Amino acid sequence: MITIAAALDAYAAERRPVVIDVDRLTRSAAKMAEIIGMTDAADRAALAAAVVTYREARRVHVTDSTIRRDLIVLRAAVNRAWKLGDIAYQPYVALPTAAPSRHRWLSAAEAQRLLRCCPARLYLFVLLALATAARRAAILDLTWDRVDLRRAIIDFRAPHPQAARRKKRAIVPMSALLARELAAARRRANEERVVPLSRTAVEQMMREAAADADLPGVTAHVLRHTAATWLLGEGQLPLAITSAMLGHQSTTTTEQVYAHLITSHLTPAADLLGDMLT
Repeated sequence: MITIAAALDAYAAERRPVVIDVDRLTRSAAKMAEIIGMTDAADRAALAAAVVTYREARRVHVTDSTIRRDLIVLRAAVNRAWKLGDIAYQPYVALPTAAPSRHRWLSAAEAQRLLRCCPARLYLFVLLALATAARRAAILDLTWDRVDLRRAIIDFRAPHPQAARRKKRAIVPMSALLARELAAARRRANEERVVPLSRTAVEQMMREAAADADLPGVTAHVLRHTAATWLLGEGQLPLAITSAMLGHQSTTTTEQVYAHLITSHLTPAADLLGDMLT
């Protein structure tokens, strides 16, 4: 017998030195151990029932996307146990369907309203996200030694044992506004990280600030999507420039994610079709 908790513990211990988001791995493993940890992972029926139990218990509090991330960790843990011979059969963990992409973004007026409702500790995070289009993890990992105030450049890349596996991060210039705010923050700073907050704290503070600003559904990811929308939709900047700013591996990735914004090149076709009908 090997319990789910034991399989998760062994997997987490092996992955912590190399995994990028250690906090997420730890949270997922802890929550599953709390709810279904004593289940015998070597029992096929018991494992399947435990997955259903976990999904139903968590759905009261979190989205299917969070449950899916947790169960991906469980799937990796029990498959590791199978490969080591602790489980006699190849385990199967049913995952919730991936959520469809959301296209929520902020207008300039909404962004200003959100910034006005941000507490001081969150303000710089939101400003960085909107002014650089960086991902939440990149902003929370950013340290002052990679903020060049003299040249007005931010290097979001960070050394990591698995740097080649992480999503690509960009080196970007600062706007005049961001440069002023970062210079002021640097004078006050007494920590290595530019935004010394946890992922959980950011999400909680974002919910509160969005509620105060009367902006339902606004999360940290919405900020990145907003920046992309401003670049491609509002500004209609070239795809290559937007892709580089977003830190995508190629323009193909940008096209796939933001295809709904890249339509200006089709205007002549739409005009021609319209002319044929008039």
